[in-house]
Amino acid sequence: MSYGAARKFIWLSPLTKSKALLTVDMWDEHRDPMIRDVIRYREDKFTHQIEVRTAEDVEAVSTLGWFAEAARWGRKER
Repeated sequence: MSYGAARKFIWLSPLTKSKALLTVDMWDEHRDPMIRDVIRYREDKFTHQIEVRTAEDVEAVSTLGWFAEAARWGRKER
């Protein structure tokens, strides 16, 4: 599953029956224990990889405001 605007900014990909990888593109790099990896693909894009097992994991990402920030990146709004 993926979401996009002018460009794609969030993907949710299954890894196993009980685990998925949430990939979130944002303007800035964020560090948090829940983040598995951060990759700088280019000057304006940091890709954050987050392992999720429960709906609460996804809710934690939302609470941090990362979905809104990713949507701004997807719409090319700084």
